[in-house]
Amino acid sequence: MPKPYHIPTVDKCVQFANYAPDTPIDTIGDVSTNLGTFVAAFVARPETTTNGAIVLAATESYSSGKMLDIWAGAQQPPVRAQFVRVGGDGFRALWPLWVAEMGVMMEFRDEYRERSWTDPNGAGS
Repeated sequence: MPKPYHIPTVDKCVQFANYAPDTPIDTIGDVSTNLGTFVAAFVARPETTTNGAIVLAATESYSSGKMLDIWAGAQQPPVRAQFVRVGGDGFRALWPLWVAEMGVMMEFRDEYRERSWTDPNGAGS
């Protein structure tokens, strides 16, 4: 998501997004620690990553609002932050290139949530 913007009149960093603050975002945590573990697992089982397979690598899931709270608390000094959902057209007007890729993905994630990584034929995740 684009970096939150500081709004001086309210002394808050505002995160504008085209998805809800409770939209789940999966992460792999500390990339320097966890990425090698995931890659090694994929390499060890090539049959699971061939023929167009998609692999979800995640160690944790946070809501987008919780991620904003973590970001705000990590600033020095910590800042006040607020998540503001804007409509798709407004969001596209603010960040046309960002929305062409990430915004569409986040709209999908907001709509389908945990089901966004499942097989449409019902074969599981």
